[in-house]
Amino acid sequence: PPRSFARGGVFCAPAPAACALRGFDRARLFCYYKMEKSGRRGGLRRQPRPGSSGEGKDMAQLGFGTMRLPQQDGKIDFAATERMFDRFLEAGCSYVDTAYGYHDFQAEIAVRECLVRRHARDAFRLADKMPMWFVKERADVARLFDEQLQKTGVSYFDNYLLHAMNAKNFALAERTGTWEELRLRQARGQLRHLGFSFHDTAEVLEQALQAHPEVEFVQLQINYADWESARVQARLCYETAERHGCRVIVMEPVRGGA
Repeated sequence: PPRSFARGGVFCAPAPAACALRGFDRARLFCYYKMEKSGRRGGLRRQPRPGSSGEGKDMAQLGFGTMRLPQQDGKIDFAATERMFDRFLEAGCSYVDTAYGYHDFQAEIAVRECLVRRHARDAFRLADKMPMWFVKERADVARLFDEQLQKTGVSYFDNYLLHAMNAKNFALAERTGTWEELRLRQARGQLRHLGFSFHDTAEVLEQALQAHPEVEFVQLQINYADWESARVQARLCYETAERHGCRVIVMEPVRGGA
């Protein structure tokens, strides 16, 4: 990707969780700066770290993904995960990404036990995702969202995503009232920033962003291998989001995670 990619409002997350221990300091060198919009689709301004009083301070961000946490005897190793979260926060990073189905539905519980119950809420930003493959009607969205709050042990999510969106899942979200339920949760303060992770063409992304100007960010698969991929269309998707003034969170930055 071009040099401008690292300058223009890109927030690199989730990164492989293993970098939070061995080689973590080196991994931090590849953090991008998170940029916060000054308006719904307006310009960008640098955002202070959550809980800080300063404005305009750079916040280096390397996301901590929970798709592949350390395991022992086939279960998540909580002690090792605690050490990884501690090291991650000590290094000045804060964005933690989880999802309903990770680790056979146990990753959110690990986040609660290893992070949420051990650190102040303003020390981290937590992202979770709506598993669209379990949604048949709006009541499912409400039920799953409440379950995720309970499993993670938080009262709100900093970022909340519709998970693995493509043309089929966008149609499902429209048909089931998923957007309406999540906007309601946002109005209640149970999620702060609404977006989606994406696996489809730039054309589908264009249609989605036109239909939903309330979307604040998209999570895209971006790395050198996929930048010109005809299947992933990383460059085209990134340019589409940029045209809409929509923030980008990078997944699979070193071509892993899927």
